[in-house]
Order: sequence, then structure tokens, then C-alpha cells
Amino acid sequence: MPVARGRDAIEAFACGACHTIPGVRGAAGAAGPSLAGFGRRAYIAGRIPNEATALARWIADAPAVPAGYGDAGS
Repeated sequence: MPVARGRDAIEAFACGACHTIPGVRGAAGAAGPSLAGFGRRAYIAGRIPNEATALARWIADAPAVPAGYGDAGS
């Protein structure tokens, strides 16, 4: 995802209200985990493969995303 598109998504979803996001002005929330290095993480929330489709589902409705969603063969 291009940087500008990612920044637009961060703003649209108000991610910085809950998360600290280095390099994003005003994104200093403390309710959720820091998103520092998020792109290098293998998993979202330690259980969902960190890939675009899974992330989109997670943002839309985290509790509805089954563990392992996005794994090959699932």
C-alpha cells in the first residue's frame, strides 16, 4: 500500500486515537498496542497472519476473524 493511502486509512479509521503510531502526527493513543514495526510483524494480535485481507477484516470486526484466517488451505 502506498504511504499516502496508508496515512489516509489511519486518519479515516482514527487509529491514532487508540494506538501510538511512530511518524504519524497526533497518533499517540494508549488504549491499544503501539503499531511501531507493525509491517514487520508476522501476526496481527499474535494469531492472525499479517496480510492485507486479514487486516481489512480485523479492522472491520476483530472478534469475527477466526484464528489462522488467511493461512494456506483455510
